[in-house]
Amino acid sequence: MGAEVAVTVVIADVAHLATLASQVCDGVEVLTFDDAAWIDEAESSLRAEWAVRRVASAQEALNEARGEFIIAWDVYGADVHALASLVDAARTRPLARGAIAANFDPAVLWRTDELRSPAQHAEGLVQANTYAINGGSPPINLGF
Repeated sequence: MGAEVAVTVVIADVAHLATLASQVCDGVEVLTFDDAAWIDEAESSLRAEWAVRRVASAQEALNEARGEFIIAWDVYGADVHALASLVDAARTRPLARGAIAANFDPAVLWRTDELRSPAQHAEGLVQANTYAINGGSPPINLGF
């Protein structure tokens, strides 16, 4: 059996691939969709230890996610430790629904079980000590 999956990253736009590829984080699975023209680029540019799988839609990504956490990656710019910082912040508060980037835009990491069955956790979002920048593309709708 493979390594523990800490976070499932859902990505639907090649424009966000470079920022995702820059991340230093363990236990990542990447789910892509709307990726016909760039799936090969995703598989070759992301870290070898990250599992990359294709799904048909954002809803299927949520259903198939194996990570404790899930994030819709629509980030154009971020510190290389942004993803790991979000995971670490969420883990410091087990009752939190997830974590949000310090600038509140757009990187929000959710506990996967919270999105599958809302109101599992008693607290809101914990703020991570990382920044992420959204370049204005529409967010991926994971149903939240």
